[in-house]
Amino acid sequence: ESPEAVVLNGPWKEGLPQTNQLESAAMARLRATARAIEAGHGKAAQVTRLALRLYGELRRVRGGKLFSGKRLQKVMRAAARLHGIGTGLRAKSPEKAARKFLRKLPLPVGWSEAEWDLLGMVVRYHRGAEPKAKDKAFGRLTKEEQQAVCGMAGVLRLARVLRKCGVESSKDLRVERSVDALIVRAPGLEDSEAAAARLAAGKHLLETVLELPLIVQTVPGLPKIVELPRAEERTPITAAASD
Repeated sequence: ESPEAVVLNGPWKEGLPQTNQLESAAMARLRATARAIEAGHGKAAQVTRLALRLYGELRRVRGGKLFSGKRLQKVMRAAARLHGIGTGLRAKSPEKAARKFLRKLPLPVGWSEAEWDLLGMVVRYHRGAEPKAKDKAFGRLTKEEQQAVCGMAGVLRLARVLRKCGVESSKDLRVERSVDALIVRAPGLEDSEAAAARLAAGKHLLETVLELPLIVQTVPGLPKIVELPRAEERTPITAAASD
């Protein structure tokens, strides 16, 4: 082994921050940025949890290459954390303002320019008009990158709609694969015409990427269990006093 290789691979490298540590530090910084800027933090936090759960479920059922790569998982996590910052910028188009804001930030440690650009595009298209090939920045992306943006933005769009339609918790949200469709089971989902119309619009972008029908269903509530007091805790019945 050459002297140069010995130096490059020497024990001094063990003292440097590892990739996971760098990514964790970068993510912590992004979370702090989101908290400092976004308005309506509670709603944004709900959407974040729903989006990450939905993305994880799509990965579990092997919804496609988009949901398996570590690089895109990192972008998705950051986009879920930062999607709401535009509302705090008081702009007419919050999603466009959010992307402009992110482009001005210094590149976080552990991120490449390409990853940061993807993040900005996902935040840009998580609401409002769907991306089109004629959009300048979107049109410059490769076909694979466009699919990635549409998929991740589509997850966020559906998560936003789920929250608006009564889904408050991500805990029991599940995705199941049938022969010819993917089924999203969402506890608390409203059963109304208004909710159905919102869901149809909210799932459209993700559905085009999956190339499968995406069926969103509510989960029937479990019956409440009434816990009877134990024998020793019951109020004793006293006999009526005799005359």
